[in-house]
Amino acid sequence: GEDAVNSLFDLYPNPNGGSFTIDMRIPGVESWKLKIFNILGSEIWSENLGVVNGNMLKSIDLRQEDSGVYYIQLYNDHVTLRRKVVIY
Repeated sequence: GEDAVNSLFDLYPNPNGGSFTIDMRIPGVESWKLKIFNILGSEIWSENLGVVNGNMLKSIDLRQEDSGVYYIQLYNDHVTLRRKVVIY
């Protein structure tokens, strides 16, 4: 269920100063997209990650953004994964 899905990716450090890593552990071969939204729901980052097969580390730099809560969304045609990240 939800826990299994949430274990597909982690992000660290959290909270952070605007620079963090997304650690994906994806079974199977699937094309993934990444979006990041601010607390108001505005999209501030959009990227096509392409095919992820197994593990992938993705570095994110949001140091130019305001401090606050952001939402990380990883998704493909079948599933959407969301995580909250706090930037101080």
